Amino acid sequence: DNLSNIPSVVIEPASNNEDGDDHEIQASESKDSVEEVANQKTEVPTVESSDDISEPPNIVEVQPASSEKQPAATDDMPPGFLYKVEALHDFEAANSDELTLQRGDIILVIPSAAEADQEAGWLTGIKDHDWLQYKDASTYKGLFPENFTCRFE
Repeated sequence: DNLSNIPSVVIEPASNNEDGDDHEIQASESKDSVEEVANQKTEVPTVESSDDISEPPNIVEVQPASSEKQPAATDDMPPGFLYKVEALHDFEAANSDELTLQRGDIILVIPSAAEADQEAGWLTGIKDHDWLQYKDASTYKGLFPENFTCRFE
């Protein structure tokens, strides 16, 4: 019963899923829930205070800084590598072909299979640490919203 007072914070900015009507209803319900929570001044746990996180953030895995400054050899980057972006916001994947991002993640952008994805504001990429660990772009690649990221120059 107490869970109904906690608003859903999943953000789906550029999603063109067929079930668009459901999102409008959820958005208004979430807004009402946010207002209820604000009026009740109920303490809502934040990610910062949560000790239940099963995996510690692996930001340290971006290993040699010198390789980022040098032109990358083909072995160092996935096939078709275009550029790097940094996640500015968390993004929860809604489908199996999407990447879940956490703020600060580095993503290696590669060409999208469908041009329509790019035109809709979605990029295809693989997380830098997944590429360094597995060297398997086809298994670990996914779509993510371009407007949640900032391009490295």
